[in-house]
Amino acid sequence: MTESERKTRKKKGKIARFAAYYRPHLPLFVLDLVCATLIAAVDVLFPMASRKAMYQLLPDGQFSAFFWLMGGLVLLYVLRSIMQYVVTYFGHTLGVRIEADMRDRKSVV
Repeated sequence: MTESERKTRKKKGKIARFAAYYRPHLPLFVLDLVCATLIAAVDVLFPMASRKAMYQLLPDGQFSAFFWLMGGLVLLYVLRSIMQYVVTYFGHTLGVRIEADMRDRKSVV
């Protein structure tokens, strides 16, 4: 076995050991990732929708569609705030739990 193969095997072992700490907390981890992904989607959608409103809806006099779009964006922003809370609070809770598991096993990854 070459030196690079040994390093790769050793590295995979460390990654697998580290990933094992996430398994008991998988539902919380998935919730955190889903909320973070949705936050990113809302952050990308907001300027796209604003651009459409300013360059298409308002110049064409489609005020009803404009206000529906703005209302939808307000709702999305409220939802985003809730998801940001979930990511902040439960993401830190996840980190604390994994840290505690690492300390209990007295192993350094």
